Amino acid sequence: MEENINLKQSAGKHKAELEQVGKNLSESGKDLIKATANAQENEKVRKKLDEYIKEIETCIELLENL
Repeated sequence: MEENINLKQSAGKHKAELEQVGKNLSESGKDLIKATANAQENEKVRKKLDEYIKEIETCIELLENL
């Protein structure tokens, strides 16, 4: 009987720990989604900056040829 009580208490602890792990994983997933979105936005900005740099280089070449 006492062993059953100990097993139930142990199971309750493990259940609580697993629930916390689940919550932590959920939060980590949300953070990962945000980080991925930020990385994609950063990539868009980088590509746009590369376009501007190419345009500036073209303008410099044109000015040098005047």
